[in-house]
Amino acid sequence: MGGRHEQLTGAVRYFEDQYVQDPSKEKIELLTKEYLADALNTVATDVNDIASNLNDFLDLQAEAVDSLGTSLEMANMRLRMLKQQHGAARFQHMRQDKPPPPTDARKTQAQDDAPEYNRVPLSERLNKYSAVGISLQGEAGGAASS
Repeated sequence: MGGRHEQLTGAVRYFEDQYVQDPSKEKIELLTKEYLADALNTVATDVNDIASNLNDFLDLQAEAVDSLGTSLEMANMRLRMLKQQHGAARFQHMRQDKPPPPTDARKTQAQDDAPEYNRVPLSERLNKYSAVGISLQGEAGGAASS
């Protein structure tokens, strides 16, 4: 496109000289208009080609960014999976040093042998301690009367 500017400048000088020297000004004016219309058409075609190429380039860049996003998501998923596997392996390694916990069967068997819990009302539990204060007062009162 840069070279076309120089061509257009040279053509404008030529048509100016012809307009000054040639007596048929309408013919030179018509040739100048045709040349400028053709030049503008060429510039518009070039701009359209450049815009099309730029659009194609931007589409390729957008696809590259999308594929990069997919790759990053896949790497993130693999990282989480590896972290989980590593954590499970470390947990298993830590558990090897300790005896295994009792199975559910052992737990239920031990609970079956235990006596059944009978609920005792609060008032009955408190009645056990009601005589404590009286006996102390009776002893203190008996000691004071003697």
